[in-house]
Amino acid sequence: MSERIERCVARAGERKLLMTGVVAGDPYLEATPDLLSAMAGAGADLVEVIFPASDPYYHGFVIQRACQRALKEPFSLDELLEQLARFRQDSPHTPLMFSSYLNPLFAQGLKQSLSKLAGAGVDGISLVDLPWAEAGAIREEIAQAGLVHLPALAPTTTDARSKTILDEAGLVLWTGHVGGELKERVTAMKRLAQQRALSPDTPVIASLQISTPGEAYTVAQGCEGVVVGSAMVWLVEGGGVGL
Repeated sequence: MSERIERCVARAGERKLLMTGVVAGDPYLEATPDLLSAMAGAGADLVEVIFPASDPYYHGFVIQRACQRALKEPFSLDELLEQLARFRQDSPHTPLMFSSYLNPLFAQGLKQSLSKLAGAGVDGISLVDLPWAEAGAIREEIAQAGLVHLPALAPTTTDARSKTILDEAGLVLWTGHVGGELKERVTAMKRLAQQRALSPDTPVIASLQISTPGEAYTVAQGCEGVVVGSAMVWLVEGGGVGL
């Protein structure tokens, strides 16, 4: 595990963690490191950059729209990494997570892409279409590159699979997008508690359509931290780089 993420996870024993994120290239590529630095400077414990996809089936409408905007002026992974290196110079201590689908990393070869990510100052990677049971070889490549693999759990993940992931991962993303109604949030939080009880020592950060401080506080009671993604991307949509 990278030293930056190790220090961040250690803080989870003292207070709740906050991870925020943006879509790379939205509203334009050169703004990406500035937005990441602004979030880090405002107190985010981890920041995430989402590599835009033409068909982002994992993400909701807000991030889908951001991907569409970003892809109006397409850019390569190498061009993004040049910008992420600039963020790392400005923010040397904040862990940077890279979220993507698998295909962009295979374009140059997985080993080479992971090496470049690490060289640009990325600390961890989330591959949203990588099933845990089939991920062994790729997880080894991620570890050899010095990166942390951030796997995801959902309310529908079985207990057996949840326990395996929690036991083997150093940090887990719990993604409980359930529509925003109070009864659904309560149901999702109950499921989160059930899954965390299977391996309570593994730190979990949760994404549950959080858009207000009150929602963040509620969700954080059941885990080590929260993820605010779509709400940040929505702010960029409304205000651009000058939000």
